Amino acid sequence: MDYFALLPPEIIQLIFNNLTPDDEGLRLPLSKSLLPFQHRRLFRSVKIGSYKNLSQACEAAQRPQSPFVYTESIYIRIQRWPGSSVSYHVHKVDDTFAPTDDEIRKFFRTLLHVKHPSITSPRLSSLILAPDVAHPILPNLIDLSLSSSFSDFDDPFDPSHYTSLFRYPNLHTLRLDVELDSSEVKPLSQPRPPFPSMSSKLVNITLRCPLSTCQASVTQLVNFYDSLESIDLSDTSDSSRLYDLISGLGVQPQLWRIGFDRCPSCPHPPRGSISDALLGFPRQFPNLEYLRIGGECDLTLPSFYDSLGNLSLSDLCFDPMANPSLTELTKLVSSGKMGQTLETITFDNVEGERGTLIEGPYDDDELDAMEDPPDWVLPKWTEEFNETTLTEFIKVAEREEIEVTGTATEASDIDVEYERECEKLGGLHYRREVMASW
Repeated sequence: MDYFALLPPEIIQLIFNNLTPDDEGLRLPLSKSLLPFQHRRLFRSVKIGSYKNLSQACEAAQRPQSPFVYTESIYIRIQRWPGSSVSYHVHKVDDTFAPTDDEIRKFFRTLLHVKHPSITSPRLSSLILAPDVAHPILPNLIDLSLSSSFSDFDDPFDPSHYTSLFRYPNLHTLRLDVELDSSEVKPLSQPRPPFPSMSSKLVNITLRCPLSTCQASVTQLVNFYDSLESIDLSDTSDSSRLYDLISGLGVQPQLWRIGFDRCPSCPHPPRGSISDALLGFPRQFPNLEYLRIGGECDLTLPSFYDSLGNLSLSDLCFDPMANPSLTELTKLVSSGKMGQTLETITFDNVEGERGTLIEGPYDDDELDAMEDPPDWVLPKWTEEFNETTLTEFIKVAEREEIEVTGTATEASDIDVEYERECEKLGGLHYRREVMASW
């Protein structure tokens, strides 16, 4: 007799929910009465990494007791060979076991509880955006992430490619990661006429791509949505005009958050003036509260901080590779302009990580392998942003009742601790040398 199955369903589900993905109990054969609990936990989150896996999923989804009725999140990545560092669209995917478009659509329609799919595949992205499909293929879509070369599109942000998204009445978040070089994009020569049907509940939009190369279409696509609450832009163009693009965005009265960065791997900061772009924010985004800046954006000029002082922010965040001047920021905070509304400043522009402590004892082979304390990541301080000026800035911010957080604050003292470990390691090497000379 299966005594486990006699437990109340709530208790059984709680037990399965606390099993880790690697737990053997999730994969052992179970009684028929326990199978739904096993499937609910095992298929709650699904990852598919090949056409063979996708074909198997399409077949399983059509069975009378499909395990995918329990799926809540799905991640599909069918695009490049593992370990490849070349652009995604360079390599041809092995499509030996690829299901048909109709089979994929049928599979998607069985995902009744999936609200946040993440798709990295040119073919599947095109299927979701196909304008000739009469009904949504993801019934309860709320948050959509697409990463693709979008090589079928001359201009990946031509608004006409996204009219199909208005079949999803509950879609509120869209993320597009376009893996194309600027030279491979053929931008629109002139804006598209307005689409009367382009009204939706979309409130969050994130775009990572050669934005400046597609400036006209990106601006038009974003401006089609007049109820946005959050915008994130990451420009990978060879020559960036990110500030001009931001200045061209229309009025978004409900927008409370905007973030932008120049891709750190790109060699030059954006052309133009970030100060001029920020001057337009009170008109464009009258209810802006949160500003995030990262990547290769030049933040050292005093004019940037003058413009920053005109914004009524509650949160200010500097992301990796940002280069804020703590001297200028200290002047701004000390003036009291930002203290009236600003609650938090986050410095994620400098990172550090404590590694293995030198404790010993070590044998000769272990000691030979350690020229330096292992696994430490030292913070990369700059003249404009260093540990000393950060400590002074935190004192000034506290007087203005502004909280300072982020990886930079966590990186404080790492250099001192690392030097301490270096001394301990050096002492062990010296001790061995002395003993060897006896």
